[in-house]
Amino acid sequence: MLSNLKTPVLVAVMGLSLSACANLYNTAQEATPPGDAYASALFKNYMMLADSERREEDWTDANFFSGKALSAADSLPQGPQELSERMLDESFLSELAPARAQLVSGLDHGGAVRHPEAAAMAVAGFDCWMQEAEEGHQADDIAACKKMFMDGMEGMKDKPMMMSVGPWTVYFDFDKAMVKADQESVVAEASQSAAKMPNAAVVVSGHTDTSGPAQYNLGLSAQRAQAVVDILNSLGIDSSRINVSATGEADLAVPTEDGVREPKNRRVEIRVLK
Repeated sequence: MLSNLKTPVLVAVMGLSLSACANLYNTAQEATPPGDAYASALFKNYMMLADSERREEDWTDANFFSGKALSAADSLPQGPQELSERMLDESFLSELAPARAQLVSGLDHGGAVRHPEAAAMAVAGFDCWMQEAEEGHQADDIAACKKMFMDGMEGMKDKPMMMSVGPWTVYFDFDKAMVKADQESVVAEASQSAAKMPNAAVVVSGHTDTSGPAQYNLGLSAQRAQAVVDILNSLGIDSSRINVSATGEADLAVPTEDGVREPKNRRVEIRVLK
């Protein structure tokens, strides 16, 4: 898959017909890259992978990559794929599990804000590494994807890490995206801290519990994040300073099985980077 690529990246959606997959690829091809540097880098990388898979007539992976590219084009870039979404041999899991934890930590601490190109490379490289590891028969491609991930992680370390103030955590009712009255003071406290650091970036990340379909939860987490951004805007924090992400039911505060209603997972976290 990677032999003709300079910058590999991955995405997989199962169970669609050849025609449906091709249509999704065509839709992604016509999408406009977003203005956000990180989302734009993800979009371009995922489209390169989608095109590579299309040339190989692997429409399952082409569709997966196209779907991730479209999410980035909608300014809702998805994080690295969950380990449970691939059938991985234990020999790969022993490397992939700590690698993913390191990547998520880097993103949570503002890696995509400081180094958008490198962060996009790391996320794309990880998804690529996962996909090739699942196939398990192309050693050169596995090594290339792993190197892409490692190069991206190294790029995220080029500058001193910003200190993170917070997080402030805003909790939500089940299946709701409205900020409750008793949570507005949390957003106000975060905005006061951000106002004292006018040059600092503000990171807002939306989350859900595992109850309900994963795709629905991704959208719900985005709505929750936007609700918090709206309040921050009303309190004088300009959107140009705010980096928004939505992870759905990934990155749980309290690990649970699928389908579990957990109040501490229904949240938005706010951080100020200085």
